[in-house]
Amino acid sequence: MSTVQQLPLELVLEIMLYVFIDAQGKPHKQFQHFSLAWTPYAQRLLFRNIRLHDPMKVYGFLRATLPSSEKDSSTERLGNAVRSLEMTVLSKEMQSLFPYVLRHCPKLHELNILLYSDIGVMTLLQPPKPSTKDMQEFESVSYASIQLPQIQAIRIDVKLDNSVFLSQLFRIWPSIRHLILQGSAFIAVAQSLQNTESTHLVELNLGKGNTRMLAPVFSTLLMKLLNSSLEPIRILDLRGMFRPTVEGIEQAITKFGSQLRSLRLPVFDPNADFRVLQNCTSMEELIIDGYPRENVREYMPLGNIKHFQFLSTSPSIANMANLIKWVGQMPLLAVLTWVTRGDIHKIDVFLDRLRTFCAGRSIQFRHITSAEDLQEELIEPPSFPREQLMTPVWR
Repeated sequence: MSTVQQLPLELVLEIMLYVFIDAQGKPHKQFQHFSLAWTPYAQRLLFRNIRLHDPMKVYGFLRATLPSSEKDSSTERLGNAVRSLEMTVLSKEMQSLFPYVLRHCPKLHELNILLYSDIGVMTLLQPPKPSTKDMQEFESVSYASIQLPQIQAIRIDVKLDNSVFLSQLFRIWPSIRHLILQGSAFIAVAQSLQNTESTHLVELNLGKGNTRMLAPVFSTLLMKLLNSSLEPIRILDLRGMFRPTVEGIEQAITKFGSQLRSLRLPVFDPNADFRVLQNCTSMEELIIDGYPRENVREYMPLGNIKHFQFLSTSPSIANMANLIKWVGQMPLLAVLTWVTRGDIHKIDVFLDRLRTFCAGRSIQFRHITSAEDLQEELIEPPSFPREQLMTPVWR
């Protein structure tokens, strides 16, 4: 037996993970150069995160992950490896394929879906026997007897006015704990939620396009969603708000601040009552789409913060000095992230000061210059709390 074959499987998976990341889109046949015994583990890694945006790719995925096959049980194994699914429902064909795709992913954890066409709830719950020409090879599969996966995290972007699917979201998946709503999804989900209906949310994230509405309406819907949860609200992300609604933010932090471990805020009215931030006594992560004003610095408890992120394009010398002094009062800080836009040559001196400050305190310093850079790292995302992350896909 070769040395390669004697390695522990945990180490094999780690090696493959790094090879996969370093490949940067190149063919992954390089795995074959190691050992055929590693093939199942390479496949499990490669099928962990699936993106399906057109019907032809869907049919290929369905063939590769057939739920039960007398000829080859490996197809079922590949379906079991899927943890994250991203899918665009643009056409009626994609709409009809959606229920079948889900049943090929029995251990699916996260669903990221872009809706241009609504999804029939009855078809989703009881999919008909495949009858089209492209689905003939799946006629032997009893899809109606296969349960939907118990999804825990869902990200929805909606490009249509009304959606029956969204109105039934928590009835279809009461298991949802992490919820990211973009477009008009926030309104559709929150309005359809019954006052007596309970959820298990630990994360609520409002993406772009969610606040083109009157402030009282937004506040009511936000509190309705938060109040529905039987679990403590751990992550609250309001950065996608189009016009920040101070009233809604104040109400949410007043009631749920003591539960929060990650708070992500937009730039909003400097005259807001920031005293409510005193309630955030368990905060591990604070993200602000702007420079932290004095009223934020005055009231935010700092004792538990491990990650602080701010956005500032052209800070003054005084602002940077105040920031460093404030950050220096965070005894547990592990990661400091500065997001900038525009010409970074004008801030070189400030970058040097922050790098020197962080190096002296063994703090990881991250400088982000584009939206793409804000994507979470594949192996160890910097976000906190770590055990409450929205799908660390590579674990």
